[in-house]
Amino acid sequence: YVISSTLGFVILIGLLDIFYINPFGISSWWYKGLLFIICMLASVFIFGGLVVGIWHLWGRNATREECEDDRMRMLQDNETAAHKDQSSQQNLASSTNTYYGSRPDFKEIFGSLSEKWGCVDAGVIVCGPPPLQSSVATE
Repeated sequence: YVISSTLGFVILIGLLDIFYINPFGISSWWYKGLLFIICMLASVFIFGGLVVGIWHLWGRNATREECEDDRMRMLQDNETAAHKDQSSQQNLASSTNTYYGSRPDFKEIFGSLSEKWGCVDAGVIVCGPPPLQSSVATE
């Protein structure tokens, strides 16, 4: 943005000097200053605006492509999840155990989940004393 605005300013000042100031013999300093400020503003809005517009279009196209990729990935995941859903509910129900009086072996539980489901993150809700929470968090 800055580079294009600066180059646009240099181009506009050069064109103004070649085609307007020198041919018409303009010498008043306040008028040259006014033209200078107009060239600065025009370069920012025209050349900088062009860069911002192209950047916006590029970002919108990239976002659209990402959304389409995400949509396709979600459709594929939903199809595979629908097939796995029935068997996974049965596996989850059979793997759920309730322990009373002793602490469960979290390494074994999370290891078996990792074998069944692959490399996925498992979310665990823990209710109990802080030592229990920290031991679940370390596993």
